[in-house]
This record gives sequence, structure tokens and C-alpha cells, in this order.
Amino acid sequence: MKKLLIAYYTETNTTKEIAEAIGRIAAEKEWECDIKALSDISSVKAYDAVLVGAPVHAMRWVPEANAFVEKHRETLQKTPTAYYAVAYLLNCSRPFFQKLIRKSLDKACGIVTPVKTGMFDGRVESEFPAFPRWIFGVKPGTAPDLRDWEAVEKWTKALFDILDK
Repeated sequence: MKKLLIAYYTETNTTKEIAEAIGRIAAEKEWECDIKALSDISSVKAYDAVLVGAPVHAMRWVPEANAFVEKHRETLQKTPTAYYAVAYLLNCSRPFFQKLIRKSLDKACGIVTPVKTGMFDGRVESEFPAFPRWIFGVKPGTAPDLRDWEAVEKWTKALFDILDK
């Protein structure tokens, strides 16, 4: 049985919950899956594939995720590696911010070229106040949880189509 590491960084459990959903699909695909916080990982050498997931803060993938990729660069360059980013503003903000978010994985991709990248809508604790809504272009009444579990499942199955070749 092949082994997958899903390495994640989270502050609100949103990215972890997506990692867990991906892990369930991995099990269905008969992959053994470890889901661990970036801070709990000392080596990635025991894995047949690695998926790194983290949120986007200030229009960039969190520095901890890029540091993880850099730290494990040598092994990841020899291992099928994929990335996913989670951002509440991915599809509900002004085009300018959406474009910045979509470029947030560029640094990691420059360190280790991934077999696949994914971008998922995230969630916030409560509706944005009026001023931040205006700045980012978020419409009043936008749901605090925008995660699309069908999109996560579709992306994950496409990832396993690549990994299982």
C-alpha cells in the first residue's frame, strides 16, 4: 500500500478539515494516509507522495508552508508533491485580490514543482464588518463558510489519477 503524507498548517481548523476530507478519499483509493500539522513533521522520506496544504493570509500562502517546502526540498524534488491553498476571498472578492490569491503558490512552485495544485474557498468566523467588506469587495450576506466539498472531492480524485499512474 502506498503512503501519502498530508502536511497542513491551520489556525482555524479549516485547512485541517479539508486535509481530513482528502484523507478519507485517499483511504477509498487504498492509500495509507498520515495527516499531520507541519510543525509535527521532521521528515518526509517515508512517503510515496506528499500534499502540503495551508491558508492564504495577506494574499500569500503562509510563510510556514513555504518554509516547510524549502526545508524538505531535496526529498520533495524526488517525491510526487502537490499543494493546496485555502482562502475565503478566493472567489468572493474583487478580481485584484483573487488574482493575488491565485498567485500565492508561485513561491512554493518555484522551490519544488508540484504534480498538481489546488485552490479552495475557505471560511471565516463571522460575516465581515462593513469596512473590510468594502475594501475586499465582499457582498453583504456572503456566507461565512464558502468551502465547496464537491470541488475538494473532484480535485482530490484528479490528484489520485496522477498519483496512481
